[in-house]
Amino acid sequence: MDNFYDILADCYDSWQKDNDPSEWASYINTIINKYGPKTGDGENNSLILVDLGCGTGKVTAKLYDMGYDAIGIDSSYMMLNKAMDLSYEEGKQILWLNQDITEYELYGTADVFISLLDTVNHLSGIENLEKIFVSFKNYMNPDGIFIFDVGTERHFAKTLANNVFFVDEENYTLLWVNHYNPDERVNKAEITLFENENSEDELYSRYDGTITEKFITEEEIMEAARKNGLCIKAILGNMSEDAPKEDDERIFYVIGKEKQ
Repeated sequence: MDNFYDILADCYDSWQKDNDPSEWASYINTIINKYGPKTGDGENNSLILVDLGCGTGKVTAKLYDMGYDAIGIDSSYMMLNKAMDLSYEEGKQILWLNQDITEYELYGTADVFISLLDTVNHLSGIENLEKIFVSFKNYMNPDGIFIFDVGTERHFAKTLANNVFFVDEENYTLLWVNHYNPDERVNKAEITLFENENSEDELYSRYDGTITEKFITEEEIMEAARKNGLCIKAILGNMSEDAPKEDDERIFYVIGKEKQ
């Protein structure tokens, strides 16, 4: 498979179990209530929300439960399969689209866009974030907002750095050897996954892949927004309504259109 997240789909939610979808959805809802539009183009004037890089859709589904008309977009077919299975079992009417988030197409405009869990850092540079800004501006309603988080320099240089991480669960074992190049601001996670795909035997399949992220500075994001006729409505600390702190692992941006 070309997309290594297709390989990780079966174990992704377990691997990310420290990131509570309900907590993330509640935080995003708080930001939308403060900075976003009050009514939207969805059913009964609900806000249409687009989750760029939605993965297995856990946060998207929680936001749907909060009353948003939700759309999830991801390039990993297997991750979206997990999302579709979840929403089908629970009777959630969510539209799932298998697309590259830098080149996605929608059927109409939307009120809120989100991109979470370092998805923007996976874009490998400010150029691809600008592509999202262009699409976001084209598909966004006048008072719409885009909320996304990015990993901080501390997150890449100190927490990940050149460390090794290890996860051992019942059906899989994951080894993560990390390398961060501060000069190029590029982070590479070399991942080896051993997965038991059949609980009736003790055979494990091995998969190897590399996930690359890039640290993006506040200055780069602000300049990219300005170039594309967008403005920064807020810069927030990790799961906070206040300004970022020095020890934050990620920060959140709230972006909208400049007023004419």
